[in-house]
Amino acid sequence: MMAQKDRDISASLIVDRSMTQLEIASFFVIVLVLSSAAVSLRGFPEPGVGQSAGMAWFQGAAFLIAFIPMLGAIACAALFRGRRGLNLLWLRTKKLRINYNLYVFSFFSVVFVNIIHGVIISLWMGTPFLHGSPGELLAGFSISFAILLVLVIGEELGWRGYAQPGLQAYVTPFTTSLIIGVIWGVWHYLVFWGYYVAITGNEIYGWIGVSEMTILPILFSFVFTWMFNKCHGAMITALILHAANNAATGVFVNHQILEDARGLDFFVVSHGSALPFLIIVVFLIARDREMFFRRVGDDADC
Repeated sequence: MMAQKDRDISASLIVDRSMTQLEIASFFVIVLVLSSAAVSLRGFPEPGVGQSAGMAWFQGAAFLIAFIPMLGAIACAALFRGRRGLNLLWLRTKKLRINYNLYVFSFFSVVFVNIIHGVIISLWMGTPFLHGSPGELLAGFSISFAILLVLVIGEELGWRGYAQPGLQAYVTPFTTSLIIGVIWGVWHYLVFWGYYVAITGNEIYGWIGVSEMTILPILFSFVFTWMFNKCHGAMITALILHAANNAATGVFVNHQILEDARGLDFFVVSHGSALPFLIIVVFLIARDREMFFRRVGDDADC
């Protein structure tokens, strides 16, 4: 149980001291190696095949690796700690009763980010803000959100449900955010490299994909870290955050224009969400600085 002094902190830290550093490192290595091997063995699309073919490849490759973090977490928890490790993972997964405001924030914060991203693209490129009727966009968002809410379990059970509590037993939430953000980004590298080279036919844009997946996952990871600790380890908010972000991207961010965008235009379209995410991250760190830079004692284990 958490001590009263930890309850007084605006966001308690969720730590798992039963995890060794070797277990955490093994998880990261297994996930990166298996995911990279899966994408490489599948093969990359031909450079310059265009948006439609590139997106089809992207979706297939992303689905191929989507559940590897979850499987890696289950395998490592069982291998290193047996039933205890699996039980702790299950407890975080089934927890649903949290403050209503956190549900609202987890959904609307990333919708806000994607609205700002869409506005940036519209102003920069001189294109319409919405690419479809309100009814079509709402229907598309709803269907996408429902599907993604299930699919992102494959990622979030690994990154947040498993790795974050283990890392927070050894380093601060700030450092945890950086570590998970970097590794989460590397996990995306090959998928975005293949996608952007397929669209443009130029490897330079593959490196822009690497840049995007270096910056954005780190920023997003800070939001996840704050939310996960704030709701005392409930996985549901991570699922909502992730699913709402990806679904809102399809509504407010017109990636179709990447096929014709080049140079700085391509960079702005691909990296446009960095600014609103940075604003949210700065706000959260300023609001809960003690949480981000603090390590709790053994009495805060979960």
